[in-house]
Amino acid sequence: MAEFVTLSCPTCGGKLKITNDIDRFACSHCGNEHVVKRSGGIVSLSPVVDGLKKIKTGVDKRERERKMGQVARERMDDMERQRSKELAALQNEKSRIESEMARHRRILEQLCRQRL
Repeated sequence: MAEFVTLSCPTCGGKLKITNDIDRFACSHCGNEHVVKRSGGIVSLSPVVDGLKKIKTGVDKRERERKMGQVARERMDDMERQRSKELAALQNEKSRIESEMARHRRILEQLCRQRL
């Protein structure tokens, strides 16, 4: 006959008989699944949901990190677009100034020729 330990279900409090060969089971009272933990002669139960929460937390963390990376990329793209606009505006201003300088040079040349 297999040895067993009597424990209470952490979810509903129902009495459970756990044999040495069981690592995971569903409570016969509430149906919630539990993992049997054995360490140093102590037997305890942990709801499977706790493990799922840890997995979800890990997934949520990776999703947050992915979204943060996406936001950072979007900000970098926005900054690059803004920089491109500013560069285009500066190039237009440079062209306008160069055209104005060329016009002034022509006027000066004409004035110099008229004085000679």
